[in-house]
Amino acid sequence: MDLSIVIPCYNESKVVGGSIRKIDNYLKSNKKIGKYEIICIDDGSTDKTRAIISELIKSNKKVIVNKKRKNKGKGYSVREGVYLSKYSYILFTDADLSTPISELDKFISKNKEYDLLIASRNLNASRVKRSFIRLFISKTFTLLNKLITSLNYSDTQCGFKLFKRDVALDLFKDQKINGFAFDVEILMKAKIKKYNVLEIPVIWNHNNHSKVLILKDSFKMLFDIVRLRIIKNDL
Repeated sequence: MDLSIVIPCYNESKVVGGSIRKIDNYLKSNKKIGKYEIICIDDGSTDKTRAIISELIKSNKKVIVNKKRKNKGKGYSVREGVYLSKYSYILFTDADLSTPISELDKFISKNKEYDLLIASRNLNASRVKRSFIRLFISKTFTLLNKLITSLNYSDTQCGFKLFKRDVALDLFKDQKINGFAFDVEILMKAKIKKYNVLEIPVIWNHNNHSKVLILKDSFKMLFDIVRLRIIKNDL
């Protein structure tokens, strides 16, 4: 499998260097991975994120960074990474590796059967560590998401998804949502276009460095999924 890894980054200076090294070491040692690239999308960071990535690029040609720009949102950043990619499969993963990169092993075994594989923190076999409040809000969002969009997934928001590249290019075309709810839009499009999607249980550990402001961002996401329901016919 030839693979492009897309990592959206916003003020990730505390974790991005270590995460890139972990990803690179994993990809080097995995015999099922052929050519690969690690695409870091700096979403207008104001800390040392870009400097750290730029330093790594000097010694590792597999690492790529986008052109410097203003902050535009996680969804915008993932789309930018998708369109910068060149290999036949694309994995989008969060910069803090809350889902360890080694979980990709589970996805590789299924990649030929499905167009899109999505990680889930809410299946019986998932192994998750997070606070009660985050669990409660996640479960509530999932329930509301199902009611509003009719998407029957246990977890749309886990930041670990593997696409066939041609499928990703199709799904991210004319993207409407630039924020955290972009996953919902992509999965709604996948359902409309009848792509084969599979949820896979993963290990997931909450990172205290997370950029998600649990209450504020949850309300924004709820607003966005209501918007998606309204414009569903235009997706």
